[in-house]
Amino acid sequence: MANATPRTTRWLLVAGVLALCGCEHDAYEITMEPRGQEMVRALRVWRVKRGTEAKPESVARDRLVALEKVYGIAPKRLADGVRQFTGTFRGRMPNDVGGAGTYTRFGSSMGHSCAYVERFGGRPDQAGRAVEDFARIDRLTDNLMGWFDAELHGDAGREKLHAFMDKQFRRDAKNVYWYVRLGAPMLVVPENMGRTALRVGQYLVENGYFSPEELPALVRTVTVSMGGDANGLMVLAQRQVARRMGVSDDRPVPKSLGFLADPNTARHSLEAYLRKTPEYKKLLADHERGPRGEKAPPEPMDLLEMPTALDIQIPLLGPSRDHLTLRLRAAEEPWLTNGEWDGKGAAVKWNGSLPKAMQTPLLCYALWSRADETFQKARFGRTILRGKELAAYCVWRNGLTKAEGEQWDTLLAGLKPTDDAAGKLGAFAPAEGAGGGEGKPVGDYRRQGWELIHAALSWAEGK
Repeated sequence: MANATPRTTRWLLVAGVLALCGCEHDAYEITMEPRGQEMVRALRVWRVKRGTEAKPESVARDRLVALEKVYGIAPKRLADGVRQFTGTFRGRMPNDVGGAGTYTRFGSSMGHSCAYVERFGGRPDQAGRAVEDFARIDRLTDNLMGWFDAELHGDAGREKLHAFMDKQFRRDAKNVYWYVRLGAPMLVVPENMGRTALRVGQYLVENGYFSPEELPALVRTVTVSMGGDANGLMVLAQRQVARRMGVSDDRPVPKSLGFLADPNTARHSLEAYLRKTPEYKKLLADHERGPRGEKAPPEPMDLLEMPTALDIQIPLLGPSRDHLTLRLRAAEEPWLTNGEWDGKGAAVKWNGSLPKAMQTPLLCYALWSRADETFQKARFGRTILRGKELAAYCVWRNGLTKAEGEQWDTLLAGLKPTDDAAGKLGAFAPAEGAGGGEGKPVGDYRRQGWELIHAALSWAEGK
């Protein structure tokens, strides 16, 4: 029986493109510590080879040179090939591991709030990527339509197949791509892989590609094809095409579909068609105008560029991408983070693989606040603002004009625990028909600070 080749599998439109894992990767370890408005950042980097994990090697020289430009200093040499770069950054984080990030601190007399957000790897322009992939699907569909039109010239079912390919298949290919793309970031978890497969399977059943009763035969055929025998897939392809030509399953597959009899026949037929297309002729002409001997001539199958939705890591085979370990010291436990809080070490930790160039970026974030308890207790008798409420207050306070800020801080500084705090602070943004505290607010933004403190005082008293 004929065996499938890599080029054969490209035209079969298999939705999952499995990315085989490499044996080597770069490891990055970042440690950060906020100091006021600045962030002290230390990056350690080394190369890991399979079988020698206990003995790190130095990363490539060009990578070290690039990092030297980012940090402005030569690395510190540590044991076993590990290099360390250290720098202090204000606002924007360095693009050291392929990304972008910020550290922001908003201060106030009530305390301060901090926000760390950083993207690592991947492609931020995911909308652009989707547009490009949809365009790839359109080009792929156009080439397949042209191929079938050429091979089925004069066949009675040709027009039905053309209409199906141009509308339903084009649409369905994009929808399957989108479902797979939505699930791709989570496919490293077997349960999520199953969920994505069910979602795609339901869509294909709903749109008439196969029935649930056909699942065992389909699984068997795909399993056998993964072992190198793609003849069963060709039989399925013939029947699918015949259905779209209007041929019922109880009738034989038309002889005109003989070009799909086996992988080799199909490949040769498709290559012969692609060689005649204007796109391939242009590729060939561009190659001939280029420098001689640098690249091999383009192959016809190069026109069948697949979407990138399944550029993922396969679990059981080990890491295929560079690895990142990130640690951020924080004065308080974050009120919002996607990292793991280490209370003993007073730090947030992240650990994972870096996305590849076309994937959704890895995003790490932590938001925390620290109350000035001495100041708050001196004005209210207790600490009334912490966490996200203090963060909201700090953002509001930093949105005031200079004159507004001075007026507000004067009112706040003059408070005593025995005062009617809500009443006195209400003078900053009085309500219509009232001396402060109740009624319709005047100047919504100025009023927000009073509302935050009033709510905190009311909650504390109710408690």
